[in-house]
Amino acid sequence: MDRLKNVILDTDIGPDCDDAGAIAILNKLCDFGEAKVLAMGNCTVHPEGACCIDAINWYYGRHGIPVGTLKSTEGPGKDNEDYLKYNKYIAENFEHSFKHTLIPDVTAIYREALEKAEDNSVVLITIGMLNNIKNLMQSEPDGYSGLTGLELVEKKVRKLVCMAGNFRAGNPDFFCEFNINTDIEAARYVIGNFNGEIVFCPFEMGYSIITGARLISMGDMKKNPVAKAYQIYCDGAGGRNSWDLVTVYYAVRGTHGLFKESKKGNITIDENGFTYFREDPKGRHMITANKVPPVEIAQILEDIINLSPELVR
Repeated sequence: MDRLKNVILDTDIGPDCDDAGAIAILNKLCDFGEAKVLAMGNCTVHPEGACCIDAINWYYGRHGIPVGTLKSTEGPGKDNEDYLKYNKYIAENFEHSFKHTLIPDVTAIYREALEKAEDNSVVLITIGMLNNIKNLMQSEPDGYSGLTGLELVEKKVRKLVCMAGNFRAGNPDFFCEFNINTDIEAARYVIGNFNGEIVFCPFEMGYSIITGARLISMGDMKKNPVAKAYQIYCDGAGGRNSWDLVTVYYAVRGTHGLFKESKKGNITIDENGFTYFREDPKGRHMITANKVPPVEIAQILEDIINLSPELVR
């Protein structure tokens, strides 16, 4: 296992509950001493997403994690109430930092966090669209750093891990994956301009791993916003696919006997959002896949999201 990971997590929390599960996983990995979260951000136009992120961090005793949101009325979730299926409830019924204060701009939050971080130390995890990362990379020098966004990312970020893509070309299940399809331009920009290591944890990896049933049946719905998010979203369905959970788990713990990595290569995204991977020993990209049966991975993830909070001391 690598040294403790400095992590920034970017999420589209709202249109699916696995984002909430992923934040739970990350908080518990922090409890285990495996990760330190420098910042988190919401990449949708709905500020309730940031409130939900912060409420989950509060539940795990991490009131101090900087959280920002996309400051735009244009972007993922515009005119789409499905992005508020559980966010609005949690924002209104759970404690968080933004009851009486404004939510900061996510680009500023990320720039400050990166400037304070050690060089080449940050694992940047995206479990949503890549619009926030594009905005970060295109940002100009400011009061936090005299570097452009591209320079700051190149100096501080050592790996980009994305829940994104579908690499089953030629298969009837080949389609444009949601996180890519929602903002194809942003995805193409980030992949084309990020010069470091990129790993995609694709749709097919988390699809067959179902988690949340035990959390729904045993969780405290008045205290645990993650359990409540799953209960509201699943509405009796008994669990949900674990795309974002496996991405966060892999980003911190690596393959850990559960997953496998491709050889080095290059990920490309065409103008329609379809993703392709070609092996190349000089490439800096990889894609991941499951190594053990999905039920085994689900059990491990379910165990973690059902653990009680431990305050950081």
